[in-house]
Formats: sequence, C-alpha cells, structure tokens
Amino acid sequence: MRKELRALCLPFIITGTLAGVVACSQTPAPAEAAGTLADTVIASPSRRSDPQVEPVLTMRNVQFRFTKDVVVGIDRIRATMEPTAKAGIVSFDDPASFDLDVAGAAIRLTMPQAQTLMNERVFAYKGSNVHHLELAADGKDLVIHGALTKGATIPFTMKGSLSMREGRWLAVDANEIKIGAVGVTGLLKAIHVTMQAMIDPPSSGQVRVEKNTILIDVLSELPAPHVHGVVTAVDCCDRGIGLTLGAPAAAGDSALRAIAPSAMSAPNFIAIRHGSLRFGKMTMTDSELDLMDADPADPFDFFLRDYQCQLAAGDAHTTLQYAWHVRMPDFAKLGPRQCPPTGATG
Repeated sequence: MRKELRALCLPFIITGTLAGVVACSQTPAPAEAAGTLADTVIASPSRRSDPQVEPVLTMRNVQFRFTKDVVVGIDRIRATMEPTAKAGIVSFDDPASFDLDVAGAAIRLTMPQAQTLMNERVFAYKGSNVHHLELAADGKDLVIHGALTKGATIPFTMKGSLSMREGRWLAVDANEIKIGAVGVTGLLKAIHVTMQAMIDPPSSGQVRVEKNTILIDVLSELPAPHVHGVVTAVDCCDRGIGLTLGAPAAAGDSALRAIAPSAMSAPNFIAIRHGSLRFGKMTMTDSELDLMDADPADPFDFFLRDYQCQLAAGDAHTTLQYAWHVRMPDFAKLGPRQCPPTGATG
C-alpha cells in the first residue's frame, strides 16, 4: 500500500556597484572637460595613485539593477572593486570586469524583486521543472506559489521559514505543502516522499534540495558584477527579504563618511574612491567619484549597463582636485529619447 501511495503522489509533489558611473555633463564646462580629456588619464596633481590599490565602492539607499529586471535594494554597502584577471582594470562599460568583495552591507529585496530573481535566475536552469513562482509573506514565513511539472503540470503552495547556512546558502525550510488547495504535508511524511524526489537541479548549480529544504546560493545567482561576502543574517518577510553581509559597522554612517565625506551630503548615492576606474574613453586614477540621486525623495534607481543614459541626462562638474560629482535621474524616469532601446538592456 505504501508503495502504491508513493507512485500515486510523486507526480503531485513540490517542492534572487555597483558601481557607479562617471561623467560628462550636459552643462558646457564639464562637457568640454570630458571632450578634452578623452583617451587620457585623470589624476590628482597632489597625489600619486598606487596601481596595487583597488577602488573602494560605497552606496546608500540605491536600487541597483544587475539587469533591467533583476534589481536589488541596497540600503548601504562598502566593498572593494576587484578587477578580474582578464580585464586588469575596473570598467563601467563592462560589469564583468570586476567583482565586489563586501566588507559590510545591508541589502533588501522586495517580494517582486525576489520573485523575479527566483524565476529568471534561480530556477531558470536547463531542464527546470519549477515555473511561474509567486512570493508572498505570512508573518515571518515565506509563501511560494508555483507550478511543478512532473509528468503533468500541477499548482503547488509551499510555506517555510528562512535561515542561513555556512554564510552562503539561503535555506527555505518547508513546514507546509499544498497541491492545489489540498494540504499533503502529513501524507508526504507518511510515505517518505520529499521535495528532493521532485526537484533535481544540476549538481554544479547554485540551488540544492535536501529533503524538504531548498538551498539557494543567493549571491552567486546575481549577474555580474559578481558579489563575494559572508551573509551573517537574514530577516523576512513583511518588508521583503533582508540580508546582512560582513560587519554592519563597516557600512555604517561613520565608516562611509570616513571614505567619501562629500557624498554623505546626499541621502542616496554611489561613491568610489582610490584605484583606477575606466569609463567610456577616460581613465581615472586615484579615483574620486560621487554619483548622487537627482530626486532624493525615493531611492536612487541605477543601471550600470546603461549608465551612459543616466549620465547624459544628468549634470556633472569637476573640482580643483579633479574629483567628479554627478547628479543623475533615476533610470526608470528616463524617457525613450533619453535612453533608446538600442542601448544595453542586460
């Protein structure tokens, strides 16, 4: 009888910069400066740049787009921008030219953002049988609605708690499973059937299933620039899914002010200091770049792959120390003429 129940139920079981940009301006002086300095190196006359020093990235209150649709809310971050061996230098024009080594960060995904990450990255591997996921909150639990294909395609609902394992894996521990509107958690336990029997992701991927727990290497699921760090805390779910990376104090106000004091006058910003940074036809050494939100009433919506559109629509100026300060509009507020569809879309 148990063997027959297992065969009957198996088909119905169930079971995601940062960088900145720098600039030209729409105002005459910065535009002339950018044109004059094309194909040259910008460096402070009073300091020598150490080529071994890597740029330091800080952000506060930024909606960072890894692609047009994969967005991560960054409350604050401090990270080293490490150029990849192939690139040799950090370039805004190539998100794959650097990785982010995070010292401290607080990031938060809204449910729609987490839902997009799950559908477009986590369960988008070849042969995936999990589709059309929708996420919701139930107190401190995460609720996942979706469709599972195992012979037939059936709807499922799973509710579970979130935790972290090994500073890397986001664990969704299922405590309730429904097929359609029917609860089957007890039946599955009785016949020793688990989600692991239904979901079989590639062994080399960034998602695993162990019994009734889904494990997601959430940082590895993000597109370039790739993020490296230890996730020290997770919280869920009324305000979305929040992750703490590294030491929170490393990205606190005092730490950010010590690195980029000029940027701290803006509530929403991206700032880069030190090291070499390439953007367009220019290269900045001993970098000093502030990217600030033109509308501080809401978070800074920034898309690295199409940064030229935001740059061209913003205002920029240089200081006597060759620093760049740029104020730019949110990506979502650009019109089609300001960012034509022929640009990079990620």
